[in-house]
Amino acid sequence: MPPGQYHHYGEGEIKGSSICFSHDAFIGLDIEVVNLIDFYLFVNESVIKIEDEHIYHEFADIVKMIHSEYECKEHPLTLNIKMKSLLHYWLIKLFDYYSQHHEIDIQRNSNLFLSFYTKVEKNFKKWHKVAQYAEDLHVSYKELSRLVRAETNKRPIEIIIDRIISEAKRLLVFTNKSIKEISVELGFEELSNFSLLFKKKIGVSPNVYRSNYSKKK
Repeated sequence: MPPGQYHHYGEGEIKGSSICFSHDAFIGLDIEVVNLIDFYLFVNESVIKIEDEHIYHEFADIVKMIHSEYECKEHPLTLNIKMKSLLHYWLIKLFDYYSQHHEIDIQRNSNLFLSFYTKVEKNFKKWHKVAQYAEDLHVSYKELSRLVRAETNKRPIEIIIDRIISEAKRLLVFTNKSIKEISVELGFEELSNFSLLFKKKIGVSPNVYRSNYSKKK
């Protein structure tokens, strides 16, 4: 999950490791690599299943190395370098695995698509219309739509709305802000418009969503 996002595990026994990424974790990686990893691993795909047992153990061994290095009493600077190196290797290896099992043409229009994704991440709270992104990127609405659908099988508006809803969920769960305050923060002039969009995507109103999550604690 990208920095600032929330997670929730379902009921039942859960085994494994949870790695939380800060923005600093990506320092040292090329920005295009960061954007590719961020979108395809964290945003566009909720679960990446590794069915090959040999490959699974390769990833698990890297995680074990990260744990091992963390538990060693080394100089903070040395430890930081080692941890980042292992983490970068793990992420790149995971993306390589993902790209081999999904139809991703990284070269085709990737710069423009990643520019769109980066701008959504930066502006989703104030830009809710596809036309605003198309104008900023100096492409037509039609061209941007074609490109995004080719890369993700989604319309640009779906990516924008998904990001808004994701942030709305985080604010509902992890802050005490009122629904009105959240609505304003996410760029909605009318509370009713925010509530209608949220219910259309999630199936319940923001108030009910917050209430349901509180009952699970």
